[in-house]
Amino acid sequence: MFGLKLVRQHQLYEMQEAYNRHVHELEVRYLHAHLREIANIILEKNPHKFLECFHKLKSCEEGMRLCSMEKFRQEFKLMTSKYPFHSDFELLGTKHWVSYQAATDFLGFVDDACERYLDIGMYLILAQKIKGGIQILSFSEVDEELLQRQLKKESYFKVQVNLHDAERRANTYLSDDQQIYEDDDYVVTLISESGTKNRGFVRAYGVQFKNNEESYILGLNFSSDVDLNKKSYSYLRTNNQFDENFDFDFKS
Repeated sequence: MFGLKLVRQHQLYEMQEAYNRHVHELEVRYLHAHLREIANIILEKNPHKFLECFHKLKSCEEGMRLCSMEKFRQEFKLMTSKYPFHSDFELLGTKHWVSYQAATDFLGFVDDACERYLDIGMYLILAQKIKGGIQILSFSEVDEELLQRQLKKESYFKVQVNLHDAERRANTYLSDDQQIYEDDDYVVTLISESGTKNRGFVRAYGVQFKNNEESYILGLNFSSDVDLNKKSYSYLRTNNQFDENFDFDFKS
């Protein structure tokens, strides 16, 4: 009888441990989903700021490797005091039908998001060390390389969008007599134009971004004599005089 009681207690213990592990994994995955959500918003608003956050979290993780378990527990206690419930990590706190743009369009949001990104990241690092379970965050050289590649891709895409926005605005005004267009965001110069729109039409715009003083050349080419929708663009990063190319070029 006593033996059966011990067996039953052991079974209940194992069931409780399994339940605790399951709950912990759900909590970790919830926080990781929110971490990803915040990271995406920071990337959209300020990719370079996100890179700073990533490297800061990476440095914290590397610094914690040499710490004792007691230090981990102290840091974990501080974090759980700051965020008593996992729901307290929630930064946006909006209805699911409120757009991220509307929810994050206020001064200082990026700084708030970076702070929350670092806090969630540190919590996940501490929780993994103390409670075990799945390791969500990785700071390997491969991850660093993938991040740099993704940031470059994001940067290319944003430049493309802005260049075509500048082209759309300027096309209404640019002509043989008016070769420079300027507004609050761009200065667009018609650098060259040749051919006609049914005979190998080629046009080059010089575009200066006022927000960061970067300059690009946007090339437009109608390569088809039949289908005017068949056009291609080229993109070059340059200087303000549009006479030197830098390490930024791709075609679409």
